[in-house]
Amino acid sequence: MAITYDEKTKSYTRLNDKGQAMGTVYKDDSLGRYDKIAAEYRAQQGQSDTPSGQAQGNQATPAEAVQPSQTTAPSGYDLYKATAEQYNNALKAAAKEREEQQVQQMARQLEAARQNTEDANAQAYAAKMISEKNIGQQLAAAGLGNGSMTESSRLQNELNWQNAVNENNRQLALAEQNINDQIAAYRADSAQQLAAQDYELAQQLNQVYLQQLAADKEDQRYADELAYQRERDQIADQRYDQQWAYQQAQDAYNQQATRREDARTRIAQYLSAGGSLSSLNPDLISASGLTSGELQTLSAALRPVAQTRATSTRNSGTRRTGGTAGTTDTTGGGADAVYSESAKKILTGLESMYGSISNQKADSDGIYPVEDSILFYCDEGLITDDEAVAMLRHFGYDPSKHFTDL
Repeated sequence: MAITYDEKTKSYTRLNDKGQAMGTVYKDDSLGRYDKIAAEYRAQQGQSDTPSGQAQGNQATPAEAVQPSQTTAPSGYDLYKATAEQYNNALKAAAKEREEQQVQQMARQLEAARQNTEDANAQAYAAKMISEKNIGQQLAAAGLGNGSMTESSRLQNELNWQNAVNENNRQLALAEQNINDQIAAYRADSAQQLAAQDYELAQQLNQVYLQQLAADKEDQRYADELAYQRERDQIADQRYDQQWAYQQAQDAYNQQATRREDARTRIAQYLSAGGSLSSLNPDLISASGLTSGELQTLSAALRPVAQTRATSTRNSGTRRTGGTAGTTDTTGGGADAVYSESAKKILTGLESMYGSISNQKADSDGIYPVEDSILFYCDEGLITDDEAVAMLRHFGYDPSKHFTDL
């Protein structure tokens, strides 16, 4: 069993022992079905079984703990994840924009408080200066001075101004602290909401991943069963084709053997009836598959049989005295007579023999080969007397020369 990898199509193909493809998976289909076969291919090539690009030594987030790499994600998961993350990022961007708008509004409140404090301090300073001028004029009008504040009045006025400025600055500090606390709290709450949103997305992706992974495993199981069934069907088809081819060859061989045996039987019948090798039909010799040497041997073996048949007598004691060759005549029998199945076969063989020797001369006893064969079959009990008479008439021989009761 071997595995090949095609860089052009990014596909792995498993081959059987004959080098035939048994299944192909694609690296870029995001189905994760090539993982096992890819690992086998890397092992076959002596490479590491660790997928390239796998993170090492990094603590995974809840989502990353079960999420696979890009190449091993279940079918459809990458698209779903990209869409979900895009939507989540849009929600986070909108939330950040609202956060920044709220913080800017708080910052403007802080700037207004600072401006108000600055204005209040300026007013306190103006009030101090006016107070100094008014008190000096009041003392001069009363004849108590030269129009200038006394030292004690001046110190009291200065103290009042400082107290007002300090109070304004204290109120500003409180306002700054309050607004900064609000900004910090708002940012913390916004960050918490965004983190919760990310965690919810991670949980959702985990659930989708596991569901799709289970669905892909079921699909892979079905695909494996289908591939296995196809392989079994292919084996069954090959076996059927082999059996069919064998049966065809066997039938052809049997037909050829049948034709060969039939031809040899007809040749043996012909030779045993006294026929000569030179008068045999060439097509019959070719069908028999016998060589010239084998034909000579067969003829020599059957010559005593032919001689015995030529001198044999019928059960009635009447000796065959020879017949008269002539044209085929069905009068009183022949092809229209009623024959048994075995007699029909004998008649068919005799007709083939008759076509090749009808013009040859009779033997020394005046018996023609076909005529003698009919008498032989009758003597051996292979055909009845009536069938023999009918056959003799069929081939144009006079049966009365051999049958005294006609």
